[in-house]
Amino acid sequence: MTETVTVIESNNLTLDGSTNSMPNISDDDDEVKSLRQEILTLRSELNSAHQEINNLSLENTELRNTIKNLSSKYEVLTKATKQLSSDLCTRTPINSKSTTPHRPTHKKNKSKSAQPASTPSAHQNTDTVRGTASLSHIVQQTTKQTNKIPKVDKPKLCIISSNRRNKVLTIAENAFADYHLCHYLKPNCGVRELISGIDTKLKEHTVNDYCVVLIGEEDFRRTYNYVDIIIDIREKLTQIQHTNIILCLPTYKINDYSIMYNGRIETFCNLLYLDMCT
Repeated sequence: MTETVTVIESNNLTLDGSTNSMPNISDDDDEVKSLRQEILTLRSELNSAHQEINNLSLENTELRNTIKNLSSKYEVLTKATKQLSSDLCTRTPINSKSTTPHRPTHKKNKSKSAQPASTPSAHQNTDTVRGTASLSHIVQQTTKQTNKIPKVDKPKLCIISSNRRNKVLTIAENAFADYHLCHYLKPNCGVRELISGIDTKLKEHTVNDYCVVLIGEEDFRRTYNYVDIIIDIREKLTQIQHTNIILCLPTYKINDYSIMYNGRIETFCNLLYLDMCT
């Protein structure tokens, strides 16, 4: 009987110990659910990030193709501009035929010239007076016709630049002799300073006149927010509608014999070209 009681007590102790050593399953379930929810959230965010990366990749590809097409068009336009510039520099004016009337030269009759001049007559004096009067009348008519010729005003060409060493005014005087030239030199100035006050400078210009803005390299010695600069150019120049404005951009290739490029200038030129085309 005593042995039976001992066995039962030992079994009870074993059960009690096993019950006390079991983990809290309810807390683990909550933690597992929380971890699963976090995993689902991270998966959703990861999928969204992948989708955004794919969209950006597609946009990047489209932009590359657009820039490539625009670059090819830019090269074609550059070649055409260089050809036109060379044609303008090498073109010589065609000599027009002289429109000055020539008086017919009348040969005197030798028989009349052989007559003695010692017998003047009243008829000869009358002819001399008539000839003088007709000559005076011709001179007066020629003077009136000359005064009626309208004076043709030369078109204006305004140049704005920041480079003191390129002698742009001398080149323009030789290449554009038929223009009234004016040159505004702003040394070591950026794009914003170059176009400041341009509306006042071009106040007297018309649709037959031109303004050439030579953009220098001051803004490209260090990196700027070129989008803001391009927006300033657009807002400033689109207000001027009464004349023609030409922007000359700097060359972003170091030279013709090198493959090195200035990335800042290239970025600015591409952004400005895209802004003008859109």
